[in-house]
Amino acid sequence: MSIATKTGDKGETSLMYGRRVGKSDHRVDAYGCVDELNSALGLARAVATDDFIRDEILTAQKELITVMGELATMSADLARYREDGFALTTSVMVDRVTGVIDKIESTEEMKFKDWVLPGSSLETAALDLSRAT
Repeated sequence: MSIATKTGDKGETSLMYGRRVGKSDHRVDAYGCVDELNSALGLARAVATDDFIRDEILTAQKELITVMGELATMSADLARYREDGFALTTSVMVDRVTGVIDKIESTEEMKFKDWVLPGSSLETAALDLSRAT
């Protein structure tokens, strides 16, 4: 399977359920930004030395896939999306991530001061890249 679909040659791309929109559509930009964040988190997870951090990043990445799916679905198709078993983004997901960030920042290794100037370690630099993304 290729990541190039070869179906967007005329400045359009497909959303879930085949609806076509321009590649400059705000939702395409939004899910592209979320995909970029997910990639940055993948780097952070790959260099993370702590099991808790790796596990929480993986959970966040899975939740970001939910966000991308919802962004790639037109409002008119959301009922079908749900019927097909896809979840929607919830405030519980946001609250979970906030709690994890609070817990990480409370440790001596990753206090907020470590994120002010990225690069004190590969791990904190990767997390800062993710935060900035």
